[in-house]
Amino acid sequence: MSFFNRIILVGRLTRDPETRYTTSGTSVSNFTLAVDRVPRSSSASDENSKNVDFIKIVAFGRLAELANLHLKKGRLTLVEGELRINKWQSSDGITRISPEVWARDIRFMEPKSSAGISREVSSSTSDSTSEAGGEETSGDVETESMFDSDISGMDESDQPPF
Repeated sequence: MSFFNRIILVGRLTRDPETRYTTSGTSVSNFTLAVDRVPRSSSASDENSKNVDFIKIVAFGRLAELANLHLKKGRLTLVEGELRINKWQSSDGITRISPEVWARDIRFMEPKSSAGISREVSSSTSDSTSEAGGEETSGDVETESMFDSDISGMDESDQPPF
C-alpha cells in the first residue's frame, strides 16, 4: 500500500530566509510562510474574519540556495512539498512536536515589478512562452519556477543529511 504526502501552500514570507550549511556542505534554508485561513463557521459575522497560520518551510541543496537569493520578506510565494512532524524530548522531559514542510518546489506568485525584483534576477525563467502551447502569456499575475524541472529539488536518493 502506498501513501501520499503532498502539501501546497500559498502565502507571504514573514522574514528573509535563513541559510546554514551542514558539515557535509549541503545548504539548508528556513523561512516561515504566513497563510490565511478562513474559519469554518456558519455565522455571517465570521465570514470576513481570517486567521493566519505560520508554517515553517525547509529547503535543501540548490533549492535552498535559490530561496536565499530570490525570496524576501513579504513576497507572495507558492510552496509545494511534504509535511514532516519533528518529535523530540526537551530538557525538562516534555515531548515536543514541530510540524514543517520540506519544500520540493517554490514558485513566485506575483509579478516581478510588484515584488521589487529586477528582470536579471531569474533570467533562466524569464521566457514568456508557456510550456503547453508555446503561446505568449500576458496575464497580470506571472508564476515562475525558481529552477528548471530537471533539478526540481530532492529525488529519492537525495535525503537531507540528518
